[in-house]
Amino acid sequence: MRGGAARIREAGLQMKRFLLIGTFILLCVQAQGRVLYVPSEYSKIQLAINDANDWDTVRVSQGRYQENINFLGKAITVQSTDPNDPNIVAGTIIDGNAPADSNFGSVVTFNSGEDTNSVLSGFTITGGTGSWLLVSWE
Repeated sequence: MRGGAARIREAGLQMKRFLLIGTFILLCVQAQGRVLYVPSEYSKIQLAINDANDWDTVRVSQGRYQENINFLGKAITVQSTDPNDPNIVAGTIIDGNAPADSNFGSVVTFNSGEDTNSVLSGFTITGGTGSWLLVSWE
């Protein structure tokens, strides 16, 4: 009988180890985030940013994207398919020459508390007009 109790205890320990390892793997996968693809899944970079959660990556294929983007305070990476290849960078263009409001014409905006976990990498940026900064004189 004593051997049976030892086997049950050992099986319980093995189950606990399995659950602990499984939980760790799930947490690691969740911390990495998803990859959202532009334009195959999202027609615009901003649509992918809107749908992204912290730690996600928005991966953008080569092309000219006529838009102005805002990171919305998210800790995400927005990158071309290969930020280290000058040809890819030259061919992946965010063109902000037609903003919805000409007073807010920055091509890329980080204005909601973003930090070093909000990354833009591997693009040619063109066409922006900048944004007005509201200042109170009081």
